[in-house]
Amino acid sequence: MTIQAFYETIQEDYEDVLDRFMMENLLMKYVLKFKDDPTFDLLKQALENHEIQEAIRHSHTFKGICDNLGFMQLKKQSEEMMVLLKEGAFQKAQNLFPALCQEYLFIIENIQKLM
Repeated sequence: MTIQAFYETIQEDYEDVLDRFMMENLLMKYVLKFKDDPTFDLLKQALENHEIQEAIRHSHTFKGICDNLGFMQLKKQSEEMMVLLKEGAFQKAQNLFPALCQEYLFIIENIQKLM
């Protein structure tokens, strides 16, 4: 699978993210690194342990990573979770996690097709 086909499969804007990275090989490098980034697992662990400040920090970091890579659906979900956590709505934020997890796993599954 090409990097462009990857972005088409996950229904994100390849051209927009390519404009940011300027070189397809650089974009590919960072997309492949995404699967090894620990932020998602740290967010999951913080939610499981009810560590609100850590969950806020990791959701913010995850949002930024997703934004940089053009994973806008994941970015929106993590941003919504971060806002809820900051507002003290921990249970509502936790309820968003399954959908975020599903989208994350969909992206990881398609990243593996790039290799």
